[in-house]
Amino acid sequence: MLEAQSGIAEDTLLFGSIRYVDWSDFQICPTNFPVPGGCLTNLSNDTVTYTAGLGRRFTDSWSGAVTVLREPQVGGNASNLNPTDGRTALGLAVTWENEQFEVTGGLQYSWLDDTGPLAATTGVFTDNTAVSAGLRVGIRF
Repeated sequence: MLEAQSGIAEDTLLFGSIRYVDWSDFQICPTNFPVPGGCLTNLSNDTVTYTAGLGRRFTDSWSGAVTVLREPQVGGNASNLNPTDGRTALGLAVTWENEQFEVTGGLQYSWLDDTGPLAATTGVFTDNTAVSAGLRVGIRF
């Protein structure tokens, strides 16, 4: 993963990352699995995920960020445990902090790219979206 960030104005930060995953080395092939080839997942194509964002501190206690993510389709990266091949996402996050606590909440809305069946056990996935949410609580001592 390659990450970069730069201040572009007072209390404003531009950031981004590029993440490469070598999926072709990842397989889950349990013994006695009743499928030809015997694998739950056997991803043949690696992926690269691009993320860019803008963060802003509003007050000493409040800050927020907006992010954009793109993971291009690579063709064939679908399996029982990963029925997607590419996505585009928009994320929002807000952080509140004081001397002892830091609480961050975030939401991400993703548009999943279409994928077709790769084997008898996978279906066709089209026009799908996903919503992700996260909450992190930190305590300083």
